[in-house]
Amino acid sequence: MKKVITKGKLKSWKPCKDGYIWWKKNGEITDTKALMLKLVDADRFADAEWLLERIIQTKKEAVQIAIFAAELALPIWEKYNSDDKRPQEAIKAAKNYLKNPCKKTKDKACAAAGVAFAAAAYAAAYAADAARAAHAARAAVYSAAAAHAAIDKQDTWIKIINYAFK
Repeated sequence: MKKVITKGKLKSWKPCKDGYIWWKKNGEITDTKALMLKLVDADRFADAEWLLERIIQTKKEAVQIAIFAAELALPIWEKYNSDDKRPQEAIKAAKNYLKNPCKKTKDKACAAAGVAFAAAAYAAAYAADAARAAHAARAAVYSAAAAHAAIDKQDTWIKIINYAFK
């Protein structure tokens, strides 16, 4: 995970004009974790999602974050769909992929995700696909935060940020 963001790096990612102006007005924060926490505190969740996708450096990081976010959303899924274990199976398949990252476990993770209805669990398993890893982690985080919106979206984001930077 990228710990520091330079002005040049941020510009190279081509942020939206509004996001860049906000960053400048808020002291041009270069510590990535501090910036993400500040974005969440300011209810700028879309900017936090955008940044998360760009700071993930490896497929392993992406899968780990996606799994963590999916597990945050799982209790809500289970509350309303206690008999449907497909999301749990997708998370398990993604974890198996992390233990043994090969074509077989990647294919199983993607297949499990294909039948899972919970978007966060789907993203966790789908993150095993290298081409989609960072995007899938972002989707899982978004899904977990959305699932927790009725509870506390900021708290969910803070948990995910702290997990990502530990």
